[in-house]
Formats: sequence, structure tokens, C-alpha cells
Amino acid sequence: MFRQGDVLIVPIANLPPNLHEIPRENGRAVLAHGEVTGHAHAIKDQRAALFRDRRLAVIFMHVSGDGAVALEHDEHDTLEVPPGNYRIVRQREYSPGIKAGPAPGVGMAVAHEASNWRRTGSAFVDDREEIRRVED
Repeated sequence: MFRQGDVLIVPIANLPPNLHEIPRENGRAVLAHGEVTGHAHAIKDQRAALFRDRRLAVIFMHVSGDGAVALEHDEHDTLEVPPGNYRIVRQREYSPGIKAGPAPGVGMAVAHEASNWRRTGSAFVDDREEIRRVED
């Protein structure tokens, strides 16, 4: 696992199917923009490609080739990421007293699926029985 500021890079065995490639910004693969400054966590090397699972709002990265690529950010040390497949996790700063909820622009259905993922390791949880009990 690798971390640069609020970006966590988690190695995975394989990329899931049906991903959509994320276009590069000014020739860079941008993993995230900084929360406060807007500085980007970005990779210039063309061997890094980003993909999105639109249904789950999850970002993945594939690094090809034999050597590591450089993840750069103006406020953090450069991080060398070796070839492989990764899930990109955007971590948020914890602030006591602030009510948690879905990120802006993320619908409740996506937030619910993300909650299922954290709870069970799968976004595909059958909640029909639980819903039936609530309706009765």
C-alpha cells in the first residue's frame, strides 16, 4: 500500500471488468486534486492509466512496463509506484462534530453501496429481506 497525502493506493490482483478509462489532464493521469489548494496528485508517465467504475464511483489504476512511475504533488514527496493494478482511495480528513454523509455529487444509492462494501467486502448485498421487515 502507498499513501501520498489524502490519496491511498491499494494493490489489487486484477482490474474489475467494464471499467471506463479516465482521460488524462494536460498529459497527466490525475488521481485526485487537493482538497484545499487544488494541487493534483498526478503521474506524467504514459504507462499509468486510470479507470472508473461508474456504478460504484471507484477509481482504479494500471501501471504497465518494468519500472516504477512517479506520483507527484507540490506539497508531498514524490512516490514511486511499481507496475501493477491498484484501487485508488481518496481519504478525507477527520473533523469531530461534522456530520458524515455522502460526498457532494454522490447519490445515496452509491453511498449505500460503498457502505455495503465496507461492511461486507461486496457492494452487491441483498437487502430485500431487511427492507421487507421495515415495511411490515
